[in-house]
Amino acid sequence: MPRVGGLTVRLVVGHPDSAVTLSRAAGDSLLLRTRGNDLYLDRRDAQARRSSVRQLAGLGVFTAGLGVGWWAGSRGDYGTMALAILGGGLAGYALTASAFGPGADARVAWRDALERHRDSVAAHLLARRGRTLTDAASSTPALADCSWASCHLAVRPGFLGDRLVIGGSAEQGLGFNGTVLRERVRAVEAARPYADRYVRARGVANLLGVAGLMTALVLGNQANSAVAIVGPTAALLGASVLDARARRAAEEATWVYNRELLR
Repeated sequence: MPRVGGLTVRLVVGHPDSAVTLSRAAGDSLLLRTRGNDLYLDRRDAQARRSSVRQLAGLGVFTAGLGVGWWAGSRGDYGTMALAILGGGLAGYALTASAFGPGADARVAWRDALERHRDSVAAHLLARRGRTLTDAASSTPALADCSWASCHLAVRPGFLGDRLVIGGSAEQGLGFNGTVLRERVRAVEAARPYADRYVRARGVANLLGVAGLMTALVLGNQANSAVAIVGPTAALLGASVLDARARRAAEEATWVYNRELLR
């Protein structure tokens, strides 16, 4: 059963404590074993290329604006210099911002392929025992009434917080510090440590994010203040690192929980 591997667009296979991270080519080869995934991966690649082109174009326009501004400034034409820098900056920002949409769609397509493959593997494993995705199959007493179709879990990142997908359809917000995930997987003892790790990382990441934004708002109008720059930057960087750890822990918790549905 593959799952997402942290910040990288790669697949991780195996138990969290002894997992193997696949290369891009190996991960795609694994997903392509499921019929129809070629369409999802083609869409991912096309959208990823579109996103990259827009980012590079944005950087190029911004650099060109700086170059023209420097040239105009060296000739004493400060009006043209200001217009070139401002125009290049705005155009570069607009192009870069327009890359977020295709980039997000590429990630969604990749996750769709991953989840299709996961469900295909689950169906195959259950079929070997004479069961289907809708049959209760777990030997774990706490999950005795659960089927794969109704209980398997997946975590999807959201704009204002992660969301838990239950059974492939129902969605539930994980809350500010992610305690919803811990409650959801508590029936599987082996998944609890990973859920606890998620709760700790998610809670601190969100607190750092709020602290960074508040510091920027409070101190942003203070001229020549190093704290106004260093403080929010450090807080937001810390939040980004912990956010990556939280998502990795969530993937691990759901992987262990889902495994119990097939045992």
